[in-house]
Amino acid sequence: MKGRATSAFTALACAMCLALTCGMGARAAEPVDPMLLDSGNLVVNGDFSYPDFDCVDDHGLNWIYVYPDKGAAAGWAPVVQAEKVPGLSEESFGWTTDDLGEGQGFELHREKDGNVSALVHPGRLNGQLIDTIPGAVYTVRFRVAGRSASSGMGRMQVMVGPTGQEQPLTVTLVESSETGRDHGQSEGWTGTVIDAWSDGPDAGQDAGNPQWDHSHDWQTYEGIYVATETETNYAWTNVNETGGGVVIDDLSFEVSWPLTYDLQGGTGIIPNKEQ
Repeated sequence: MKGRATSAFTALACAMCLALTCGMGARAAEPVDPMLLDSGNLVVNGDFSYPDFDCVDDHGLNWIYVYPDKGAAAGWAPVVQAEKVPGLSEESFGWTTDDLGEGQGFELHREKDGNVSALVHPGRLNGQLIDTIPGAVYTVRFRVAGRSASSGMGRMQVMVGPTGQEQPLTVTLVESSETGRDHGQSEGWTGTVIDAWSDGPDAGQDAGNPQWDHSHDWQTYEGIYVATETETNYAWTNVNETGGGVVIDDLSFEVSWPLTYDLQGGTGIIPNKEQ
């Protein structure tokens, strides 16, 4: 609740600032689809619950690869071993990437408690195009954890903006974890590069392929984005040059303050459903 209150206050401040600086001389706003104003989380499959993790045999390794562009998934290794999954597509999976590479897919991990998360790969910009209202303020929220204790510190960024113009989003740590606090992290931290640790095992590297366990690791981050176009790419990437892993989960993108303008410089602000 503390994070939600903070985001609402920040959104209001952004909205009022934008109103003062952009209202004068602005063109009349086009009619806005009401569904864009009150539709909750605009992200498709933000919790990676689709496809069902059991759509293919994971060979006891607790991770699978998803190839949404091919409508297929694999328990491990190259795409040549992938199996077709009925209904799976880029649209139903939600997420796309700028470079999967040969034999590579979206790597999903199933944890000890049954939760499914996605690995944040280095060198890739994984994202989802979202219909947005130019000038509207959005609250961006997600959870992050390190891959495992043995992989060391992970480092990632969330990138938001029109396709090809994505910029690192400034985010605030709103819910810290036991592992994060052990590494000196605390709620209220703000920045664009997120460091993440885990105290759990690595299902792919540790002996016996134990189950992933991030129960002490998950931290929640939140940021504010003012849309500039009718489509916004909500994306994420690993920026750790040393190879430390990161997993991400529960991504959301919700309108906070839709704005409208008129030719005389007046600005109307329509509060979101939480106000």
